[in-house]
Amino acid sequence: MRSLKIVNAPPLYSLKIVNAPPLYAIGVLFQEAENQIFHSNVAQEVAFGLKLQRLSAEEISRRTQAALRLCQLTDVAEAHPLDLHAAQRRMVAVASLEAMAPPVLLLDEPSRDFDAHWLTVFEHWLATCRARGTSVVAISHDAAFTRRHFSRVVRLHNGAITPRNIIKDTPSDIRP
Repeated sequence: MRSLKIVNAPPLYSLKIVNAPPLYAIGVLFQEAENQIFHSNVAQEVAFGLKLQRLSAEEISRRTQAALRLCQLTDVAEAHPLDLHAAQRRMVAVASLEAMAPPVLLLDEPSRDFDAHWLTVFEHWLATCRARGTSVVAISHDAAFTRRHFSRVVRLHNGAITPRNIIKDTPSDIRP
């Protein structure tokens, strides 16, 4: 067994990362949305990240309401997120991302839990993100969804990525 010893290095807690993006520069949508929801009503959940940024109350309200509208959640804004069905819970997490509008999104199984209506709402949100220049990285088993939304796909096959598994600008070639 080999070990690595770094001599004269500062402890990890004292390292400073230079030119790192702010923590809110990357938004993550977990595969199981309920794992990222912890407030007792939808509007509070959507506003939480904005409060951490110490934005004005007016800006928080404006962005929260806009996110709720885009994600079709205004009628459940005062509901407890865990009282909603799975697709709406997922859209609460999406609305939280929308309010923050990070430049990069990481989406884990983004089409999961959606019926036709909520998938349409989600896809409209995704198109809105792309229109404002958001970079989107997704992990998905849904080849049809991937074909519709991504022009570059990297396939993991038998635990490996090969040049053959990198598909550029040919979404119709993506197969399950």
